[in-house]
Amino acid sequence: AGLVPSQTQHPGYYYHESALQAINRKKCCQRISGEVLTDDEYNAVIKKFLPQEFYGQRQWRPGCQSLEPLDNELEKEGIRALQYREIKFVNHSTIIISILTNAVTQFKKYKCPRMTRHIMALIAEEYYSNMDYGNALIFLNQILPFYRIEKWKPLLSSLLRTALYAAYLSANSAEFVKFGLEFISSFNSATEEEKKVVQDSIQNIVLGNVPSAINAFEADQCNIIADLWRKELENKDQQSLTVNMNAVIPFVEVKPKFTSSTVSVDDRVKLSLFVKTNCPNPIQFLKIKVIFTHQFYNDFCVLSKELDSEKLYFDPGVTHNIDFVFEVHPSDVGKMIQVAGVCFYYGEPPLVMVLSWSFTSDSTQRNDKSLWHALKHRQDTFAQIIPSTYINVISRKANVSFNILRTLPALIDENCSFNVVVENKEEKPIHKLRIIIERVSGGPSSLLHSIVYDGQVKNLADEIVIADSLDVNAEVNKVIYLRYSSAGSENLRFTVKYELESETPVDNKYFQAVCSEFEDIEVESMYPFTCFFTTFNIRRNTLNYIRVLEPFIVKVNLKPLSCHPIFVESVVLQPNYFTALMDVSKCASESFSEIVLNVDGNSETEYIVYCTQEVVSSLPLGTLLIRWKRNTADASIGETKILLPEVIVQRSILYIECSLPEFGVTRQHFQFTCTIYNRTDELLPLELSMENSDNFMYSGNKQVIVTFWQTSESSLLIKIEIPAQQFVKQYYIFYPLVCGYVSLPKLRLVAYPDTNKAIPMDQFLEGLLPTSLQILVIFIFVNN
Repeated sequence: AGLVPSQTQHPGYYYHESALQAINRKKCCQRISGEVLTDDEYNAVIKKFLPQEFYGQRQWRPGCQSLEPLDNELEKEGIRALQYREIKFVNHSTIIISILTNAVTQFKKYKCPRMTRHIMALIAEEYYSNMDYGNALIFLNQILPFYRIEKWKPLLSSLLRTALYAAYLSANSAEFVKFGLEFISSFNSATEEEKKVVQDSIQNIVLGNVPSAINAFEADQCNIIADLWRKELENKDQQSLTVNMNAVIPFVEVKPKFTSSTVSVDDRVKLSLFVKTNCPNPIQFLKIKVIFTHQFYNDFCVLSKELDSEKLYFDPGVTHNIDFVFEVHPSDVGKMIQVAGVCFYYGEPPLVMVLSWSFTSDSTQRNDKSLWHALKHRQDTFAQIIPSTYINVISRKANVSFNILRTLPALIDENCSFNVVVENKEEKPIHKLRIIIERVSGGPSSLLHSIVYDGQVKNLADEIVIADSLDVNAEVNKVIYLRYSSAGSENLRFTVKYELESETPVDNKYFQAVCSEFEDIEVESMYPFTCFFTTFNIRRNTLNYIRVLEPFIVKVNLKPLSCHPIFVESVVLQPNYFTALMDVSKCASESFSEIVLNVDGNSETEYIVYCTQEVVSSLPLGTLLIRWKRNTADASIGETKILLPEVIVQRSILYIECSLPEFGVTRQHFQFTCTIYNRTDELLPLELSMENSDNFMYSGNKQVIVTFWQTSESSLLIKIEIPAQQFVKQYYIFYPLVCGYVSLPKLRLVAYPDTNKAIPMDQFLEGLLPTSLQILVIFIFVNN
């Protein structure tokens, strides 16, 4: 099946090796000196060896079966004929280029970029050797950008030299100037003499003259090339060639730098342009122009030869500084002025070279990295300059009196008022006076819920117009309400902005200059009060379970947290879907309506509620809606919703209520009533018994079987038939024998007696039935 191709084993390597062998063959052929034969001699010799029986046959050699000796003279003639044919009729470069092209195809297919570029360099050299300079330049232009990025000095210098010579021999003025400007840079390893010749040649070409002769070529060849250049320059039309200096190794370095990071709209922008050339001879440019992202500023930073010829003359190795000053357009407030590029114009018509640098955030970052690398290895004034390609335009400083009156801390769910007072101190009226509220610092998200002005809800960073116009020395006072939803602390910036007509026109038009001033305020938000909830049963015992239809008490304790007194207007309990509220007037120990919570006080109230259905997952009993405000006349009403405790509601088979007097008297009977509710939808048999007690004598059913049936009202207590979800009452007459807090007889219940699923209800009855009662002593007063 053969080998599987990969990056390290594919046909491209074999093509490459065969090309190297062909190159060696070409070099061996080039070592043959002089004319080995003439054309007539070659034709005469070649006839002796025709016809050939097979390719490569050497007919001066005897056959393997022949005993004839070798004819030395005939062999010499044959070898000279082969050498003549190798020199005259074989185009080695064509063979090599064909093989290398196949190798490039294979290396591209198997993604080997470095080998691809290496072979393309070999192809360019073969085209150059074959005097096909146009194709040589095409291949060199494709691979040079990669070698510039890698900055492999020997390879780049060699390729630049080949490209420069190809452009020189083909009289290609544009390519010669482009490669020549890179060739004369200090990065190139060529000698100073070679660089000076190339720089003089560039100067001659842009002036329309023939370039200087390059020492690498013979005098006769240079004369032929000079004639070719004259024809090229005579027919040259007006041409402007742009060279992207970011993509080459430049002979001139440029760094723009703004003198500050911000500029006011009424100040001037100062831009410094630092220039350093590293070519061997001084150079003078035709024009320098700075390009901005905003085209309005493109005509402000221009140097031309007619007006500033001295500033356009640069000595090699010297850092030159060119300063530009210009005004800001009033409409650019809050925007950024950024240098997009710098253009150096070099030459004279008809050929003008435009050397262009572009500056972006990415390129600036790369320049900074190379800068610190340069600072590490050399001490250079130009290398120590940090470029700055953008400047922020800020508003003119406002000339107003700006005050904010507020009451802190801000309470959650309250519209906290901020009185904004602005007085015009300008010499003319101001327009579109507005306030912007922004968040400066704090937690990961804003604590602010909303901003309310004039009945409208605003967001952070929205412009709130408080006056369309304000005369000189006039004052405006507006109230802005902030509502917070979370407790914490954050810094808010209140910025006042207005427009003022500019004093000088721009483009024969007066603009409205934007002026601004801000004040930072630290706002602390806190809860106005906190609520504590306690749940217990009707007997005020700890509530372990909540069962369906069993009433229980929810106790609410309201404690203020604010440093200001709080006026509670009303409190409304909003029950959940499974919760019902009983009569509040019978259970509230203190009403929350229209009371004042002082700083060190608190208030309590109770609600009797019950659950109407089973709840298997924790859900809140409802919501407590509290309407309140600060205890001041101008305070706004706030509403706070607090969730009641979360509960799980269980089903029960029965419920018991009992009725007793508040106290008893010795030797005076009282009635104890026990009401038993059936909470099931089926027949519920119960066994009820009352334990004996030494503290009481009592009458009633000491032990009875009570059966809850569906329909019957004629039976006595022993057997009663009541529909499901009904109740029955048991009556006992207690006769106390002792006084004090006396333990009551214990009532016992057993559900489903006389069955395998009998359920004692002692634990269930805990907390529902009273366990003791206060018994008083009766005093009999006898008249003496």
